[in-house]
Amino acid sequence: MILLPSATSYMELVMLILLMGPFCGCCATLFFCLVGDCMSVRRLPFTFGVLGTTNSFFYFTKPFVFGHFRDVVRSYDGLFQATGTLTLFTGEYEVLQMYACGEISQTCRPITDHSNACNSPKERSMRH
Repeated sequence: MILLPSATSYMELVMLILLMGPFCGCCATLFFCLVGDCMSVRRLPFTFGVLGTTNSFFYFTKPFVFGHFRDVVRSYDGLFQATGTLTLFTGEYEVLQMYACGEISQTCRPITDHSNACNSPKERSMRH
């Protein structure tokens, strides 16, 4: 997404979008599964309630952000770059957070036993 403003032709834009599409589709599909695995299925309604409340705040700020880039900056290039940078930063932060908590070394391994492959050690011990 960071490279979208640098596209100078229609073909470059199409190629960038085609490269970005599978990753966005994968994230959109796996998001609900990962939230269910990380937050447990019991807390799923509460988790999506918190996410919805947080997203509603950002939903109402969108016109101001778009207006700033349209009226003050006079270009949407910075908006694309800011969004891409924020996406990369958030992804890196999540990976570092999982590594710091020890979740990567404990839960991210080849799936051999499907009954407890994606749960934390605490949730696995609660099941047995």
